[in-house]
Amino acid sequence: MVPQLLLTLLSNPLGVAAAATPFIVNHINSEKAKLDAKAAHRNDELKRASDAFVAISAAMDQLHYLSKQAMFAIVFRKLTLNTGEPSDVATFKLYNDQLMKWECSVATNRAWVSMCFGEESGKLFTGIQKQFERLAECVNAGFFKRTQSAAFIEDNKGSPSDFRTRYLVVWDRSLENMTVLSARMLRDIQDENVGSLRQAETAPPEELPEDVPAPQHVAPSLGNTVPEVAGP
Repeated sequence: MVPQLLLTLLSNPLGVAAAATPFIVNHINSEKAKLDAKAAHRNDELKRASDAFVAISAAMDQLHYLSKQAMFAIVFRKLTLNTGEPSDVATFKLYNDQLMKWECSVATNRAWVSMCFGEESGKLFTGIQKQFERLAECVNAGFFKRTQSAAFIEDNKGSPSDFRTRYLVVWDRSLENMTVLSARMLRDIQDENVGSLRQAETAPPEELPEDVPAPQHVAPSLGNTVPEVAGP
């Protein structure tokens, strides 16, 4: 037997519509809430990735630039622990301050890069960090005149310790890798492929420029070769 309520509704189409309206409205509100939550999550992920890109890229650029300026002060203007122009001393201090800030946040920055932009970008970041460490070894060895160090640099063309082969090849290579990493992070942000929004990577990895060979005539020791950088 058909329930009396159903019979009543069937005999009055307006009654059917009135009874169904709350369910329809609730469904629409529920779907809207889901879409709003999804949009808010997407915006949060994009903001986190954008903030990480800006902070990490700016820190890399500053450290990279100041490292080269400190190196020039050492090899050309003979900046040492005991001598140097005030402007060179100030530059060296800026470099060391920036290096300290960078080293204090390497693990955190590595985690942010991996979380927001994927493990391959994280590996590239690690390779850049190794190159920063190598550049710092060269700058410090030159500043403190550690002439027996495999990282010592000077302005002496043809010598294994010449800054053009021992320092600049690493500096140039790190600039290439920084450019690749920054471009990749920007691309992921533009594609909204960051953080939990990332899709499984199926495309073949990009090819990075070949590693620069280590300077010749240098005895193997810690830090005397150009760090290898994982491909993207």
